[in-house]
Amino acid sequence: MPHVRHAHMLSLPSVAIGASIAMTPATRVRFARRLPMPALACVVLLSLLGCAAIGVPATSDPDRKLAQAYQLMAIERFVPAERLIQEALDIYTKQGNEIGMAEAYHTFGNFYKNEIYHTKFARFYKSLGTYDGTYMRSIDNFSTARALFEKNENYAGVTKCLIGLGNAYSLRAEKDKACVSYDDALGFYNKAKQKDPSVRLPILTKYRDAEELINAFKQSEGCQ
Repeated sequence: MPHVRHAHMLSLPSVAIGASIAMTPATRVRFARRLPMPALACVVLLSLLGCAAIGVPATSDPDRKLAQAYQLMAIERFVPAERLIQEALDIYTKQGNEIGMAEAYHTFGNFYKNEIYHTKFARFYKSLGTYDGTYMRSIDNFSTARALFEKNENYAGVTKCLIGLGNAYSLRAEKDKACVSYDDALGFYNKAKQKDPSVRLPILTKYRDAEELINAFKQSEGCQ
């Protein structure tokens, strides 16, 4: 198996760092005695995970659920973020919305290659028996998203999946596959621009557009 390296990679969109709530054990017990279920269950897990509902407005809109998931990842609340992605995917699947399904799989791809998932939350997910330290869950989700985007001729969507695949392969120290993914990403980005000259990807980095970002990844990887 290739050597897996844990390094920060740019993603679409990028994520940041946040804070958590602290309570002393005695305060937590006194507070819990005044709470009914299921709020009591949230208090029990508060110091480790935080309650999934705290600070997250309820919504049945799967697009909004994915946006909330990215916001939660940005403040290191990975447990509720994962739940929201799955809920969005379930809704899109029930609707038969393949573009929506692709967006959800793409979000999962970003989730499973995120540095915080592989560091701060690794122990937690290992305790559940679901942790993947190989980045293959990321690769599988990006690949599924790519197939759905391509089926629906959404070439901008294909582009961002290929960028994600390149990142994941790079983290697995599989340079050749990373470079192929970045080359393919450039090809599909050009195809997207031919279809719609105004197309742009939501790149939250210093780079002006997807082409500049992809070339930066290629240079960093040492691609020819």
